[in-house]
Amino acid sequence: KFYQQLFHSLAEKIVESLKPAMTKPKVVLFWDGHYCWVISGLGPHIADYEEQVLIACIVQGWCPKCLSHREHLDEDALHCCCDYT
Repeated sequence: KFYQQLFHSLAEKIVESLKPAMTKPKVVLFWDGHYCWVISGLGPHIADYEEQVLIACIVQGWCPKCLSHREHLDEDALHCCCDYT
């Protein structure tokens, strides 16, 4: 759990400087000549599988929601809880 907290704390520090731009609107001139108020934001994070595993802090090949094997995700399985992880 320490490494998860460390990773997420560092990620928060890295994007901390972006927070003002994501809360205060600014006027932007668009290509069609119109001005609009814009609030910048971070869209969905798209990454390869290995990076998604790192960001989600899960073990590679495991489902973060249930105990299904990666090759049998359509079958019924127990949901993850502290007893199983």
